[in-house]
Amino acid sequence: MGRSSESKFGVTGVPAGKLHQTRTSGPDVAPPPATLGPVHVRLSVPIACAAAIAVIGLVSACGGSPAPAQAFDPATANTTAHAAILSPTDFGAAWGSNKSDQFVDTATSSAIANTAACNAADAALTRAIGSRALGRAGRAEIRLAETLPTPTLAPATPGKTPAAAPPQTVAPTLEQTVEVYQDAAVPAAALPVIGAALTSTSYQQCNADIVKARFAKDFPNVKVVMTPFKPPAKVPGTGSFATAYSLAITAGIEKLSLDFQVYGWQTGNAIVTLTFSGTSDQLTPAFIQSALQKAEAKLAAAHAK
Repeated sequence: MGRSSESKFGVTGVPAGKLHQTRTSGPDVAPPPATLGPVHVRLSVPIACAAAIAVIGLVSACGGSPAPAQAFDPATANTTAHAAILSPTDFGAAWGSNKSDQFVDTATSSAIANTAACNAADAALTRAIGSRALGRAGRAEIRLAETLPTPTLAPATPGKTPAAAPPQTVAPTLEQTVEVYQDAAVPAAALPVIGAALTSTSYQQCNADIVKARFAKDFPNVKVVMTPFKPPAKVPGTGSFATAYSLAITAGIEKLSLDFQVYGWQTGNAIVTLTFSGTSDQLTPAFIQSALQKAEAKLAAAHAK
């Protein structure tokens, strides 16, 4: 079921250094890149698959019910934004947080892969970053990842063929950003600019260029293919967008297939964005829809306080 995810590739969100065997510690345009979660590796390769770069594909407007002109007090914007952030307890004991409020407000994909596509993508991202910064009163960000069990091998028996290594596993991740503005006008103007950046062909090609550049040192013949698909979840709020795509990485007989999904919407004078990464079996429609509903419920609860 789903797209293939078994691989010997080592994948990490840490740009520098090597992964060690059985590492198990546990999105959006403007906030910091959401990256792949921890993986159990049999081959150590440094790579950063940033969903802030790899958020390409099919975007759909899925407007919900009208929001009030101003739902949140700008004077307490930071408090409200942090109260609306999801937590590991929303997803179960295996989930943890490994990053919060580490905002990155620059587009630097062309520094990783200096291609025409990445230069164009950086220009679109810069416009989106500028649009969403105007009139912003406060914001919060978190990155959650699920910790997966450490795979084990059966003891070797003399004279018998060694047991096959366990399948490659990739931990699913979720990154959320909540931004509160002085009024509802800025979110209404910013969301179309964000959507335009996410739907550009150059942005899609740039992601493939970046991943290929990360793998090229260890896998000179690596191929990376991005395929968009219809986002499976309904987005709450107004002026919303959704984007989903699969990333297929091939080097010789090794293959790795991952999905990325990004959802963004406006509620009153706030913007909420959620970025997901993982295998298609992990990012089920039910899981995605539940996360979106929890995020909107947290925002409503923050307003009620």
